[in-house]
Order: sequence, then structure tokens, then C-alpha cells
Amino acid sequence: METLHPGSPMGMVSVCYDTDDGVAMTHYCAPGNQPCLVQSDVSRNSITLAPSKDAAIDVGTEEHMHGVTFKFLGKDKMEAIWIHDEDGAQAGEVTTTLTRQK
Repeated sequence: METLHPGSPMGMVSVCYDTDDGVAMTHYCAPGNQPCLVQSDVSRNSITLAPSKDAAIDVGTEEHMHGVTFKFLGKDKMEAIWIHDEDGAQAGEVTTTLTRQK
């Protein structure tokens, strides 16, 4: 589970979980929707999640997080590259680098 901007109007929560088909995530988004993302690609050092065919939102019209790629850059560092869609087209990309504190 990941919480971004807790207590602010941009607060969001993402919950990852295992399925029979791999990793999935529900993203509780600031615009008030909950896109479900499912594993679409896996490599040795990354995993990409894309919208589920069973998404409870209209990905063609609703503003939402459209996907994320997690890149594992070593045992203590990773990047999360989030794709944001609006009106059926990519509206932005945000990359966050996370480093484990020891």
C-alpha cells in the first residue's frame, strides 16, 4: 500500500495485490475514481500495470491514472513512472524515485 499526499486535496492511495494472472492495483485517485490496473508487462527489473478490461471507469472520458511502471534500480532504489490520462489522451507523466532509508 502506498499513500501520497495524506490529508491534502491531492491525497491518493494505491493498493497492490496478487491475482491468478499476476500483480494488480486499485488506485484511489484524487479525482474521486478508482482505476484498477493489472500487470501488462514484466521484465527482470520492471513491472508495468495498465487499465483492467473490467475497469469501473470510462478510460476514454474520465481523468485517471492510466498506468504505472515500477523500475527496480537495485536493492534499495526504485522508480515509479505514472501515466495520467484526461479526455482519452495522455495528459502527463510523473516519475518518482524512492530510496530505502537505512
